[in-house]
Amino acid sequence: MAKKKGICKNVDGCSLAQEKIVQEAESTQFVCEECGKPLVDVVSKNKGKKSRGAGSKKGPVIGIVAGILVLGGAVFGVVKSGIFKEKTPEETQLSWSAAEVSHVLGDIPQLPVLTAVPEGLEIVYTSSDEAVASVSADGQVKPLSAGEAMITASFAGSKEQAPATSSYILTVKEKPKVLPTEDGKYSLGWGIYEGPKKNGRPHGIQGEVKVKKYHTIDLKSGADAKQVSPGDRIVNCKFVDGKLVYGVIKYRDGRQEAINIGI
Repeated sequence: MAKKKGICKNVDGCSLAQEKIVQEAESTQFVCEECGKPLVDVVSKNKGKKSRGAGSKKGPVIGIVAGILVLGGAVFGVVKSGIFKEKTPEETQLSWSAAEVSHVLGDIPQLPVLTAVPEGLEIVYTSSDEAVASVSADGQVKPLSAGEAMITASFAGSKEQAPATSSYILTVKEKPKVLPTEDGKYSLGWGIYEGPKKNGRPHGIQGEVKVKKYHTIDLKSGADAKQVSPGDRIVNCKFVDGKLVYGVIKYRDGRQEAINIGI
């Protein structure tokens, strides 16, 4: 049976591939004698490579530790041997769940989630503009003023694991102001307010809001939001510095429901 010469390319899992040893094998079974991976054919007169026949022994670096234990005249030999291979570093990756995010001051931030591979490595967080948004050592982002900032996460990195970096753009916007109407009533953007005021803004109890546009009212953390529609009213309102904190929704279909938003 004809034989061919070839080189194994499985450098991550085969010592023969790492040493670039030319092997000789049957053409019908042209695979590496150590790892079993297919060989790459080479020109037989290539003299720049070490060669190895199909019937020869493997030649990995072997570490041998031998110990001799003598008990009651009996002698026991303990021998350990193995192939020592350098572990390939795991590839590092960082990825935010969104590339761009908008946030309105005063609302609860809905920020992207970071995925890190591998887990457990030290991550460094930075903000391109600390006046717009700050970021703590553990990645907590706090929007501070209107503007735009780039939030970046990076592995601390080392010689064994090269640094990986990922960023997203955070755009922070001012909350729309409460604007007075010509007749002294105040527009909330989604409804018209009538009631007590302080420093030109809704403040106090017993006010009323007539809903003019569809609007979602966010309640306390963990509670469901409430949807109001044109024609609904919110009575017995309590406002604090322009923010609705309590009221009773009177839906246009006759239903009533108290809401407690909190400050």
